[in-house]
Amino acid sequence: MQLSRSTLFIISLYAGLVPNLLKAEESATNLLPVVFFTRDTGLGLGGFLVSNLDRPQEGDPSQVLGLLSYTSKKQTIALLEPRLYSEDRTWEYGGRLYAQDYPNTFYGREDETLDPGETFKERRAQMSLRLTYRAPHQLFVEGEADLMQSRFLDFADSPNLSQEFAIWGPELKQKSGTLALGYDSRPGRIRPDRGLLVKLSHRLGEATTDRKETRIAQSALESRYYYSFNSQNTLALQGLLAEIDPQPLPFYQLLGLGGSALLRGYAAQQFRDYAIGLAQAEFRSLPSERWGYHVFAGLGDTAEHKTKLAAGELHGSAGLGFDYIVDVRSKQNFRFDIGLGQKSYGLYLLFGNAF
Repeated sequence: MQLSRSTLFIISLYAGLVPNLLKAEESATNLLPVVFFTRDTGLGLGGFLVSNLDRPQEGDPSQVLGLLSYTSKKQTIALLEPRLYSEDRTWEYGGRLYAQDYPNTFYGREDETLDPGETFKERRAQMSLRLTYRAPHQLFVEGEADLMQSRFLDFADSPNLSQEFAIWGPELKQKSGTLALGYDSRPGRIRPDRGLLVKLSHRLGEATTDRKETRIAQSALESRYYYSFNSQNTLALQGLLAEIDPQPLPFYQLLGLGGSALLRGYAAQQFRDYAIGLAQAEFRSLPSERWGYHVFAGLGDTAEHKTKLAAGELHGSAGLGFDYIVDVRSKQNFRFDIGLGQKSYGLYLLFGNAF
């Protein structure tokens, strides 16, 4: 789960945590104050909530996640995300309420990245509902509905952005629905140590700006494989191929690579186009109950069509990171990653694994 789209340098201080919350493995709720700093947003304060609603023998617990943060550069992020399971784990009910108001950066379309990028501010409110049915033989069917409204500000001094918004306008309302089919043999998705996920999804939607209307059709195929060497060490692999129908679209609706989950080491959404391809590997080790580390590498590309992926220059990244297990029961974690790209870097402290 990606809580910020900026390339981050975050210093998180946990000295103010209530010791009982840190040590109580049986605690149903952990509330963590967070202090952080990013080169994009300045000094920030926030709070993070993990509340477990049950305790299954295997698999993820039903949870409610929450986040609220504010920075010295007037960046605000608020998140509320329930993940609920039926008693027999056949049904999963999910949702997301998300709001943000923060500075962002546009690096251009296709592989021609602007250096430096052009800055703007984005205000977004988003609501989504998700329903998953776990069929026999580890098959699943998933449906999701999503509503989003955005407004873009402070781009008057950016020539490429001004050209984009002269065509599309600075306000957006979008609704979409996604249907996914797949196979999932992982015992849980929070921090899986074994199993295979294969997921084929198709998304249809409509986007209305204050000047134009567009339809969205996007298809994606994703696979994730986890191999456990022992109780402490796991190899995680990810492959992703996605494409959106080639029609005139504003830059913020194109697919992108870069950021805290897809090709760490580059700025968020640094490479944008109609098709993306990605392969990543990560070795994860958890030598103690609370602390761990991981080493990762990835290759990715963007193109105007999936058949043209890898025809040009591939973007590679590699790095290492450290994990702090916030909730021992569910293995929820904060991770601090250091990613290096080609003449680029990224530092991140975020909640959850990259994949």
